[in-house]
Amino acid sequence: MTIADGNGPASPPRLAVPIRISARADYATRACAELAADPAARVSGDQIAAAQNIPLKFLLNILTELGRGNIVRSHRGNSGGTS
Repeated sequence: MTIADGNGPASPPRLAVPIRISARADYATRACAELAADPAARVSGDQIAAAQNIPLKFLLNILTELGRGNIVRSHRGNSGGTS
């Protein structure tokens, strides 16, 4: 059975092949997951770094890139953070 039409022989099983991702991609994914846990909240870079064990300086660079790509928004001020 194929996925496309539901008829015919089954597709052969795919072999699990390990992939490598960069630390930047890993940290960006983890930061986005942390932000997605509470979409209405504004979370500081310090909070994300502590929760996900990510170096703060590296995280701040990643959040800047994500902001330029309109994936996250940063808010300035006392109640600021990233959302």
